[in-house]
Amino acid sequence: TNPGMLSIQELTLTEEQQQQLGAVTDKAYDITSNMVDGTFAYNLTLPVPNLAENSDTLSVASSEDGQHFEDVAETQQTLHEEKQEIEVRSLDHFTVFVIRDPSASGVDGVGGSWVNPGNVYASDNARATVLLNLGAISENLLATGFGLSIPGTAVIGGVEVMIEKSVNPSRPNASKDSLASLIVGGVVVGNNNAGVGYFNNTTDAVTTYGSSSDLWGLTLTPAQVNAGDFGVAYAAQRHPSGSSDQRVRVDRIQVKVYYNTPPTITVTSPNGGQIYQGGSTQDITWSATDVDAGASLSVALEYTTDGSTYTSIASGLANTGSYSWTLPGVTSQTVRVRATVSDTEAIASDDSDADFIIDTTAPTIIYDGQSPIPNAYGWNNASVTLSWTCSDATSGVINGTVTETLSGEGTDQSATGVCTDNAGNSSSDTQ
Repeated sequence: TNPGMLSIQELTLTEEQQQQLGAVTDKAYDITSNMVDGTFAYNLTLPVPNLAENSDTLSVASSEDGQHFEDVAETQQTLHEEKQEIEVRSLDHFTVFVIRDPSASGVDGVGGSWVNPGNVYASDNARATVLLNLGAISENLLATGFGLSIPGTAVIGGVEVMIEKSVNPSRPNASKDSLASLIVGGVVVGNNNAGVGYFNNTTDAVTTYGSSSDLWGLTLTPAQVNAGDFGVAYAAQRHPSGSSDQRVRVDRIQVKVYYNTPPTITVTSPNGGQIYQGGSTQDITWSATDVDAGASLSVALEYTTDGSTYTSIASGLANTGSYSWTLPGVTSQTVRVRATVSDTEAIASDDSDADFIIDTTAPTIIYDGQSPIPNAYGWNNASVTLSWTCSDATSGVINGTVTETLSGEGTDQSATGVCTDNAGNSSSDTQ
């Protein structure tokens, strides 16, 4: 053998490369040597940050050209959790190495085995492939870890899956889909949207499954589709008759999630504590927004006096933020307004934070008498003050006692007391 020197260079992967490879870090390692020829073997130890938090199935993959990666044999690898590293033994070639988690893309089930199942994240002609005998069905090709970031308040309306695939070679009787389903929580679930027709194209072409309104028989949440174990399961089937085997090739799997972010609305007035007179006109004000560009908002207003039964005030209002309301002729201490906003796909509502009062009933007025009282002949020789007591069970009164004073001389004099409640209703009594 000829002596030589090994060198190792740390490379930084782009975010897209890291996702395509299922790499657990953004680092790759390029091993080279100045050896001209000869035989050799070496061991390689690579660091794995936070190894304990990663899957026990972490694996080292290698590539001769930096584009097409294959996992190193499992028997050559050992994880050293306490040292936060992975060791690869008995290497006999120079290449680029990355550490990846095969659970980000892989296979399950039984059937024809997929080769390079991780090669499904870029349209680059580096494909996942499976060779199918007549009538054979492949195992499930799993693609997860798409890095979606749907807002937590969003309502998901549909999912589209785009699979770029082809066959090689062309056969008189070709191959077809066996499975096209979603993976949620790491489990293949929901409708099977596999196509029914056979495909025989030797040039990659994209087939779309699902639609903007297709939920694949599921109810999906943002948390589910944002998770690393959300994705797509695909399987293919060879025609039962024809000439020889055929290889199905998948170049890229993409997922598009359609969602609507519900609008928000806040009642700003009346928001609790107000006292209004029944039949008066008051402004209802609110603030409504929608992050979806171009959303057209419609507002509906209601009121309740018991917290459970709501009566319409107006609907189909433009989002102006204000509406002039002629109050009903009711008397209640437990009135609230509800505003509901809609963007045609989702709605949101908000009620007044606390009760306010509508008072249509006049206060009670009771005559208490005069002071001083008249003499035995019914006369007073000084000013006389008459008083009344005021009360109102709904909104309360401005003054609990009102008085009027008579100071002029004369017979058959009278005075009128007026009680007014806090809503503006009044009662009077003349003595």
